[in-house]
Amino acid sequence: PSSNGDKKKSKGAPKYLKADVVSVGDEFLAAAVTRGLVLPLDPSVVQNEWYARLPYTWRELATRDPRTGYPSAPAPPAPPGRYPNTTAVYTNGDDQITAGRPAMYGVPYRWGCTLIAYRKDKLPASLRDSPPRDWDDLWRPEFK
Repeated sequence: PSSNGDKKKSKGAPKYLKADVVSVGDEFLAAAVTRGLVLPLDPSVVQNEWYARLPYTWRELATRDPRTGYPSAPAPPAPPGRYPNTTAVYTNGDDQITAGRPAMYGVPYRWGCTLIAYRKDKLPASLRDSPPRDWDDLWRPEFK
């Protein structure tokens, strides 16, 4: 929110407001990266124990190619026992950002599963022997 209380947009005002921390879902991260809306974490994150404990898949999902926004091969973690307490993040433009090298743009913090729940007694009798087992099943003509 604006601190001056003025609802008019001033000339030269930034198109986007700046934030210290944002939460962006994976489906929007590529667009945020390629548009420069988010900055990568400092490369020193690989020196942290939490990074070393992340499974490769999670490190890969958070490491993005700044040109495409798509996942890229992550940096290897530091060897066990060599974890300084570093939690720095970029606060301004840095050569690492503009060099076009993949960087870690996020930290996975939530995941889960989504399931299909239904009452079998509400299915037509013809569908009780072949209930939905996959999301694609919901588009079967007999479920319309």
